[in-house]
Order: sequence, then C-alpha cells, then structure tokens
Amino acid sequence: MTINRTTLLDLPLPVTGTEENTWGDVTNNGLTEYLDIAIAGMVSLTSSDFTAGALTIDTTEGGAASTGITNSSAQYATLKVSSLAANSTITAPASARAYRVINADATYTLTVKASGQTGVTFQPGTTGMVAFNGTDYEIVGVVGPASATDNAVARFDGTTGQIVQNSVVTIADSTGNVSGVGTLSATGASFSGLTASQAVFTDGSKNLTSNAITGTGNVVMSTSPTLVTPALGTPSSATLTNATGLPLSTGVTGTLPYGNGGTGQTSYTDGQLLIGKTDGSLAKATLTAGSNVTITNGDGTITIASSGGGGGGGTSTTTTQFTATASQTTFSVTYTVGQISVYLNGALLAAADYTATNGTSVVLASGAASGDILTVVAYSSVTTVSQGDSNVTVSDSGSNGTITFTTDNSERMRIASGGQVLVGATSARSGWDNSTIGANLLQTERSGDGNNAAISIACNGGTSFPTETSSVLFLGRSRGTTNGSATAVAADDLLGRLSFQGADGTEFVQAASITAAVDGTPGANDMPGRLVFNTTADGATSSTERMRVTSAGNLLIGKTTTTANGGVLQVSNGITFPATQSACSDANTLDDYEEGTWTGTLKGSGSDPSTPVTATGKYVKIGKQVTLSITYDNVNTTGGSGNVYISGIPFNADTRGGGSVISYNFNFAAGQTSVASNINTSLNIITLFTSGSAAAFNELQYGAGATRYLYVDVTYFV
Repeated sequence: MTINRTTLLDLPLPVTGTEENTWGDVTNNGLTEYLDIAIAGMVSLTSSDFTAGALTIDTTEGGAASTGITNSSAQYATLKVSSLAANSTITAPASARAYRVINADATYTLTVKASGQTGVTFQPGTTGMVAFNGTDYEIVGVVGPASATDNAVARFDGTTGQIVQNSVVTIADSTGNVSGVGTLSATGASFSGLTASQAVFTDGSKNLTSNAITGTGNVVMSTSPTLVTPALGTPSSATLTNATGLPLSTGVTGTLPYGNGGTGQTSYTDGQLLIGKTDGSLAKATLTAGSNVTITNGDGTITIASSGGGGGGGTSTTTTQFTATASQTTFSVTYTVGQISVYLNGALLAAADYTATNGTSVVLASGAASGDILTVVAYSSVTTVSQGDSNVTVSDSGSNGTITFTTDNSERMRIASGGQVLVGATSARSGWDNSTIGANLLQTERSGDGNNAAISIACNGGTSFPTETSSVLFLGRSRGTTNGSATAVAADDLLGRLSFQGADGTEFVQAASITAAVDGTPGANDMPGRLVFNTTADGATSSTERMRVTSAGNLLIGKTTTTANGGVLQVSNGITFPATQSACSDANTLDDYEEGTWTGTLKGSGSDPSTPVTATGKYVKIGKQVTLSITYDNVNTTGGSGNVYISGIPFNADTRGGGSVISYNFNFAAGQTSVASNINTSLNIITLFTSGSAAAFNELQYGAGATRYLYVDVTYFV
C-alpha cells in the first residue's frame, strides 16, 4: 500500500492506483473520522487519562484496519477536562493548530502548552481558545468563567487583558443601583451641587445635600457622653411631641385618653369587656344572658353555658385569658383533657403547637413573645348533634365564613366560604390549567417529603355479582344549566377529562390528559364514545392529541380520522421495529420490518471479472421473508469466466427461494432460453439457473466483455 500523509492533521493521501478493495476503509477510518473530530469532535478527559497530572497528545493515523483514534489523539477540536486529581498539564504538538479548551473541574487548573514551554493556564470552571504561535500556545480572544452572575461587573485578572472574572459588584438593569461595593476610594473626588464647608446629609430621595452648620465643637454620636447643656429643666405644662422612652407608669398621672393610645377607662368589674363605639372611643360592657343561656363572670373569666330547653342538651365553656411574658411556655388552667381549644393572639393553635395532657396546665411548643394573648377555652362536655329522621342544618349567615371539622385539636376538613370542600388544606387553591380554572369544589392536599396525596375507593362487593360490582368513579355531563338536569348531549361533546398537571413555579400547567367525548350521534340508551390521549411537547403551552380509541374500536395513533376499510390499528407515521429483531414463535405475529440497501458483487465460478463489478441493491425484510433486487447496467465483465453468481446478500438464507432475471450479453447453455434466480443456502450467494426443457438445467455463463446488463430479483426466508 502507498499512502502519503498531510502535514497538519496527518490525514491519508492514497496514491492513485493503490488501495484496491480497501479504499472505503482507508477513506472512512483515516480521513472522514478524523475530519469529524477535527471540526466538531470533543474529547472528555479525567484524572485517569493523566500520569502524575501530565498528558501528551499527538497525531494518530487511521488506516484500513481501524481509525487509531484515542483519548490522546491531537486532532480533536475541543479538549474538555473534569474530575481532576491535581493541577494538570496537556502537552500538544508544536505545529499550527488551535484548540477550544473547557476546564469543567471545580478545583484544579489545566495548562495547555507546547513541549518545553509554559503555555496557557485555565482556572477551574473556565473556557477559552488557544492557538500555536510558532513557539508556544497562547490565548485567542478572552477567557471567561463558565457562568456569571446577572448584572455583575466584569473585571480583568492579571495584566494581559485576556482573562475576565465575575465580580461581586452588580449594577441593576432598571435603576442603575450599584451593590456589592466594599471600600470606595474617592481620593481627590468632588461632588457637584454641594456647598463647601457645610455638613452633608441625605434628603428624602436619598440624594446628597449640604446644610450650614450652627455652633461649634464636635458632632455628638450615639456612643458619645450624655448631652447636658443647655439644661431642659422640668416644665410645669407642655405638649410633648416626637419623644421616645416616656415612662408611662411613673411619668403620667390620670387616665390616658383613647386618642393617645389609652382606653379612657379606669376601674372594671368581673366579666366586663371593652367595646368599640362609632366615635372611635371605648366603653365598658357586660354580657347579658339570653334564652337558655347562662353567663357567669369571674376574675378574668367568662363562662357561657346552655341552661337546657332547646332539645339535645348544651355544652358550657370556660374561657381563660393570659398576657404572656417573654418566652413564657407554661400557663396554669383547669380543663378536661381533650376538651379544650387554645388560641394565640386570636389564631386557633394546632395540637402540635402545645401540650395539654394533665388537666392543669397548657405548655406551648415555642415560647410566646412578651404581650402575646393566650386564650384557653375549656368545654364541660362534647355534645352530639342528633335529630332522628329530621334535617340538621349548620348555617353560616355571615359574608365570609367557613365550617371546619377537627379531631385531636387539629383541623381535618373545612367548607370554605366559596363552597369548596377542603381536605388537608385551609384555603382553596386556584391556578389550574394556566390559571384559566378557579378553585375546584373538592380539593385534597397533603404535605411532607415522600407523602402521597391519594384518594382511595374500595368495594367489598361479595360474590353474588362478581362481574358487575366494583369501585366506580363516574364522570358525567349534560347540556342542562341547572343542577339535576338531564338535557341530552350531542356529537363531539366533551364528557370528562383526567388532567395531569405540574406546578411551573407560578401556576399549574397540563402535561398530559385523557379525555372522553361523544363519538357520533347519541340517542336513548345509545351513547357512542371515544377516548383521546394527549401529551404536551417540550416547549409547548398546550397538549396535543397523540392517540384515540374510537367508538368502533379502532386505535388511531398520530391521526384523528379513520381510514375507510382500514384495520383496527391505524397510524400516521409508520411503526418502528427494533434494530435487532426480537423473534416471536407465534406464527401470526409480525415481529420485524426493515428496508435498506446492500452491495452485490458479480463473481465467477472460474474467475472473477478483472475489475470488481459491484452495484447497490435494495431489500425489504418482513418477518422472516426477505426480498432483494439489484441492477447491473452497462457493466464490463472482462476477466470473468464460468458460472455467474452474486455475493453480499444482507441476510443469511434458510431456504433457497427464487425470483426473476433479465440478462443481456450473458451466455446460455445450448437449447436453454429462460433464466431464474436462486439462493445457495450453504454459500449465501445468488445463483442464476437456465433451462429450456424439463430434461436439464444449467447456470448462466459469462460472456465476458463490455456492455453487459443483468437485473435480478429474489425472495427467500431467513
């Protein structure tokens, strides 16, 4: 073999007339593969490719046997390193070439250099371009970090002007505000708009302004000695404004008016409450007992109890209120275990927020703040609402109320003011379908890492109706506009949808859905239907139909209408079989389909043509059946002798098969005029048999020379 090589990339230059029968391998392995990595190839290197932190890359050569490409091939366009064990060095050939370098390691540096030179060092997480300058490799352009902070000010590293780093100083897009500045050096700087020898302050818009200075001496700061001059004295009467730290317990006498933050009231009796008036003042009031209700006022307590007469009995309550000190957790109060409610600043606490198990104290899980109001409502008993066969109504006559259901002092379910039934949630969630659907009537939620939010339906249906009894979820629709309607639906009306949605950070967006619709004209006890399966493509804002099952039982994939007289399965873009057949023993199962091309070579039982005669044929493989076709147009068979046959069939044969042949300028045995193709199963070649009578047959013979034509079809089984 005679192959020359290019100077820079070491690509093959086969000499004319050489590389017989290996030209394709030499070109593919030595040229095409190397052009591929030289233009778009990236080699990913880790510490295992380096020896003591060093790696020398050099040009490699491909030939007929292999590409010769390795991780140390110097022809790659991009060098990427990661998972390094130490600062590392790549020594590249000292020849005209350039590399894109990516240091994806988070800890160690990477240096790219020529032998005996210093090269370019890339810090962790940086990328850039290097080129050979005749002596060593140098930076081309600017090297920057792999990622940067939005709005960050870039800064140079070193004095070359080629390495840019991410700065902690940022400039906001909309306002131009600068943040992240440490010490601002402004020696010799001047500010316009200010007056010399005046104090500098910030005005209401946070701009700098200057004011004249009155008096002499030093500025008094918060840590300076107490300012005692001039003496303020003790005024006999005055209006004090904008003062802080006024001692209300010792510095004020009399009653503090409500307009100044007081109550305007002095002494109280047991059970009295403060009630707001329309003029903004406060008044003392006492609760008055009503029908079947008794009120007992105590020292800091009010007991409201049912006195009977209403049918069904009542429950008395004792309310005790505490003003907490800083970090207070324990509050002494008498109650029956399991029959209390605890409120902190008016908010009902969950059972996990306190402990109430001894009947004499309530202990908060976290200390209260000074001035917090803790209210304990103790119930004398738990009343069961029971009215026999009559209706029981729980009514909220207000404008924004809820009905809650609790167990163990923890809320389990509520009916919100909008009528939504919430299980595991305290507020109705909206934002479904890209915020086009509001709060749904029944909502269930569950929180906690690894916890499923599940709804289960179980049927214990016995054995009498095993094919009829089950758990059922009904989704129905009518065209009526009032509850209880049964107005008939029409063709294509949507009957139900199962929607699978994910939160995108703001709202819920549909990823996939299964819908059911009327598939035809409905009638009495006649409701044709279809199921449609939809998915949302990456980057799309809505789902697209992918598959449907029609009312006739047809399965449509990639199409929405049925082809007349078509099969049960109808697809728009074909069915893909695996590249490697997964054979099935069922005789009625189609387990493979493949289309492709193959290369057939004319051979001779005596000798092959002097110049190989090849052609590209086509094949179709359906299950175990293979059909081949190949055409030799105006070929030169000089040198060929003996029987004609074709090698290179794409699949080894299990049966001989057969097919048609058209030939021109090939020889027949005497008296024979017809020719047909056949597979030699032992040699996996196509043989061409001739015959003219029932007495004998031969094989097609070479009539060697130019202007030969041969068209062959054959079908066989594998």
